[in-house]
Amino acid sequence: MQREKPCTVKDNQNCAHCGLQGSLDCRWDKNILTSFIAVASPIFIGVFLILGIIFLISGQWWPIVTYVLFLFLIFGYEIKFLCSHCPFYECEGKFLKCLAYSGAPKIFTYNPAPLSRFEKFMVNFVIWMNCIIIPLSAGIVSLWMLYYQNATTIILYGTAGIFAMTLLAIIVFLQIIKVYYCAKCVNFSCPLNTVEKRVVDEYLLKNDVMREAWEKSGYKLG
Repeated sequence: MQREKPCTVKDNQNCAHCGLQGSLDCRWDKNILTSFIAVASPIFIGVFLILGIIFLISGQWWPIVTYVLFLFLIFGYEIKFLCSHCPFYECEGKFLKCLAYSGAPKIFTYNPAPLSRFEKFMVNFVIWMNCIIIPLSAGIVSLWMLYYQNATTIILYGTAGIFAMTLLAIIVFLQIIKVYYCAKCVNFSCPLNTVEKRVVDEYLLKNDVMREAWEKSGYKLG
């Protein structure tokens, strides 16, 4: 027997009369996906530019290859420890259709329960790696190598500018998702999620499968 899908991915939902309208981004919206990609992309572009500079200085491909492999592996597994808990993961088809990772293959089973402690740790690990450790390490190493290679002032300042813009992109990204995404995201157990409890409760009351899984995990309504 097929279990009931979350209202987020059901067809013909009368959302106009839902009390959660405006409180959650709980339906597919191409504009939200596009804006998420727009604010996230500069981070990765900046890191690739910095790694490209390291390659030009050293002739070594391994930093770029390692970064690409890291992105494939960590984002692939992120589908398991984060996305598979999201109501959007129950959409029809073999590929995810959501507000952040649309197009990713649905290779795992939907889990309506909240994230475990380990899964929350992994989410934080990905954030730290992508927004702190990798950009800082790449930027500092590139500037150090340029300095000891006696690079021209223009090249040194240009690289420093790319590094600074990448750090700015990270700050802007984290601020935007905190204010405009995490405050309305239906993946409620993500450690970045800031949706009010009353909104979470009301959504769970509309979706029995998810509510039961959350209550079995110890969540209390009200």
